[in-house]
Amino acid sequence: MKHFLHKISLFTTAAMLSLASFAQNVEYKGINYILDEESKTAAVTYQGTNPEENNYKGEITLPTKFKYNDVYYRVTSIGEKAFYGCDSIEYINIGGLIETIGSQAFGNSGMSSLIIPEDVKTIAEDAFKGSNISLFLLGTFSDYSFLNNVSSSTGVFAPEASLQTIMDAWPGTAKSIETPYYMEILSSMTTIAFRLHKTEYYSLPNAVPFEFSSVITQGVEIFADPETGIYSRTNLAPGTPLQFVINYSVNYEDCNEILNLKATQPAIECTEAVTGFTTFTATITAQEEETYIATEKGIVINNTKYKADDNGKVEASNLSEETEYTAKPYAIYKGKTYYGEEFTFTTSSSTGIANTTAGSEPKVTLVNNSRNGSLEISVSCEGEATYSIVNITGQKESEGILAGENKANSISTAELSSGIYLINVSGNKINKTLKFIIK
Repeated sequence: MKHFLHKISLFTTAAMLSLASFAQNVEYKGINYILDEESKTAAVTYQGTNPEENNYKGEITLPTKFKYNDVYYRVTSIGEKAFYGCDSIEYINIGGLIETIGSQAFGNSGMSSLIIPEDVKTIAEDAFKGSNISLFLLGTFSDYSFLNNVSSSTGVFAPEASLQTIMDAWPGTAKSIETPYYMEILSSMTTIAFRLHKTEYYSLPNAVPFEFSSVITQGVEIFADPETGIYSRTNLAPGTPLQFVINYSVNYEDCNEILNLKATQPAIECTEAVTGFTTFTATITAQEEETYIATEKGIVINNTKYKADDNGKVEASNLSEETEYTAKPYAIYKGKTYYGEEFTFTTSSSTGIANTTAGSEPKVTLVNNSRNGSLEISVSCEGEATYSIVNITGQKESEGILAGENKANSISTAELSSGIYLINVSGNKINKTLKFIIK
């Protein structure tokens, strides 16, 4: 038994070391995150070494992404017990790329309300266990079991289309979101105090960006405290009915910039494109603004979609040799797909002969004579041509000058090890890449 326990301990340690190589806990602007180095994503986590040390407070804004050690990480989730037991948080602005909220993420929290953006799709069943938070659900969910742990004495606010589903799943009061804002009430017996939150700004991708300026009630204009964002009016008689007129301010320069991006066509480009025999690789770049981030980039080749990685690199590897393809880059913003300019490309031939359909057109003829230590190559262009040989990883093995006008050229392969290689030939009106194999 003693020997068996020792084996289990070693296995656990090895597993922990393996995980550590892919994830690390870092702090960025007062918020702790667990980084996934492989996917370049970040999950919000609790402060300290355990949730009981959590002491987040005040107003918190979670970014869509941030830079750490020269690498950008997208903030895609609120992790397990991230804000557990936090009694001093006034409100949290959830970033637009967050898709999941983990177990007890807001457990035993003292927050009064929370906006859940429409991009959030999955919430753990016990995410709000022990809390008394009013929820503003701007999107829809396939599973509303997380409401089982939401106090029925609080309110749940959601789009009209979701209300019946919520009422069927939860015994509390559900109300429709009908305005571009909601009022977080903080009032006492003789004081009206509240904070305004912009629901439309989070729920509609084309909403006009605005700022609250003032509120008029009973002919008196009140302004928010610059530090807390709270509007208040004191010395009211208990039971006084109040009506509010909320004033907005809009920066039209910012408005036009954002709406032009969203309503027209963001700039999406395909750069650093390289065509092989059966592959096409490129980098996809997409226009982005602070609150308008592409959640997916890639390229469509002959109606087949190829998704780019987090750095915008994309590769199509199942193409046919010496075939023309039609392609266009794409990017997805808030669930809507936009496309860049369409273009065509033609894959290379690995036979060693290119452009055989037009006799007067320059061509390259390659004979792999590597068993005897050489490549025999001729180029039909005028003047000299250059060549470079790279291995399958892209490392350059050799380069040099070739005589044109179909003169015979011999390139030594004695120094090359077994494997697949590419040779690029460039000259007057010709630029060809061919494949050869050293066995």
